Amino acid sequence: MNQKGIRVILIVLFVLVILGTVGEFLFNSKNENIGVNYTSELSWNSLSQDQVVNAMEKDDVILVDLREVELYQNNHIPGSINIPFNDIRNRYTELDANKEIIFICHSGRMGADSSQFLIDKGYKQVGNLNGGMNQWSGPLESGLQ
Repeated sequence: MNQKGIRVILIVLFVLVILGTVGEFLFNSKNENIGVNYTSELSWNSLSQDQVVNAMEKDDVILVDLREVELYQNNHIPGSINIPFNDIRNRYTELDANKEIIFICHSGRMGADSSQFLIDKGYKQVGNLNGGMNQWSGPLESGLQ
């Protein structure tokens, strides 16, 4: 391989290292409340089950189950409230913007959409249960809250 080829490879590797370092910096600042990585005021975080369990013990956290009322009645995470996904855009003002909001849904997709919606509306601490109820193995209760 000639020197020009080696230079190109070195430049590409340098750029990849720089991009990786910047990405690591942007996506790994710690949140003081529950050890969650919130990247900035304009983004939300995907949360593990352990992080949600820890959040359940805090007074300044609101767990919002986005599933349909029937599914919520069958089983839901203790302490969560039910605002179905189809209603969140009309009812989001019911959620205290000074508290941490954690969304729960079937698999995480509706929670991701709702998280971004709240961030766009100016909420600062918003998270989504990674994998949703499909991955949840923690405590459950039934009935309406």
